[in-house]
Amino acid sequence: MLEGRFIGQKSPVSGKVYLPSKGYDLLERVRLGEADDVVVANTGTVVSYTAITPVQYYGQQETETYIRASILLDGADQPLGQQDIRNIPIAEFRAGMRVRAVFRPPGERELGELDNRWGGTGSVISHWEPTGEPDLPFEEIAGHNW
Repeated sequence: MLEGRFIGQKSPVSGKVYLPSKGYDLLERVRLGEADDVVVANTGTVVSYTAITPVQYYGQQETETYIRASILLDGADQPLGQQDIRNIPIAEFRAGMRVRAVFRPPGERELGELDNRWGGTGSVISHWEPTGEPDLPFEEIAGHNW
């Protein structure tokens, strides 16, 4: 992701593309290595989301309601979870919406918040924006929401 692209891993057994990869095929229990790396698109579909309203308490920094979404990137079989969406109005946000990752400038990208568990991308991705493409129907994304 530091290079401004997503790298997943494709299982030679199941053909599934995992992003973020954990280094093995979750279903087939096969190890995955560099030879299994594949580039995944920076566009995808919102498969689920929730609007989070911060609880107000003394010293609270978060005050505005925001969205946390799971996004299934084109070419991946597993959604990238826990993506903060703060620039798309909640009233306009929806499952099935097509979005694109906008990466931070190269000098501003850091590895500090990256992990292979829940898809932490906060120090690499600036924000997500709508692509303007038609929404995908629920039937096409139903198997990917958690």
